[in-house]
Amino acid sequence: MNSLSSTLCFTGALLFCSACSPASVSRFRSPRIGLSTHLAAIESGLGLIAFGLLLPHLAMSIGWAAAIGNVLWIALYVFWNGLLFAGIYGTVRRCRSLAAA
Repeated sequence: MNSLSSTLCFTGALLFCSACSPASVSRFRSPRIGLSTHLAAIESGLGLIAFGLLLPHLAMSIGWAAAIGNVLWIALYVFWNGLLFAGIYGTVRRCRSLAAA
């Protein structure tokens, strides 16, 4: 359980430190999505750190804790990467017509 807790704290700190993406927000094709990328990295990183510190104090089996912890950090990294690539490639402009339909 301690190794999972330290893994969650490490991945959270790594995601939190990757929030330097707003330094290049002006270079994104969609600066709003770039700002969302920055905020998602900060909030997801802090959430992973908090969950990693809270995990040893929760009363759950090691199997469930491992499943929840691994799915949590993988899902948050996939979400952050999706926002990052959407900001870089300007996905919002291409999808506006779909949202209006």
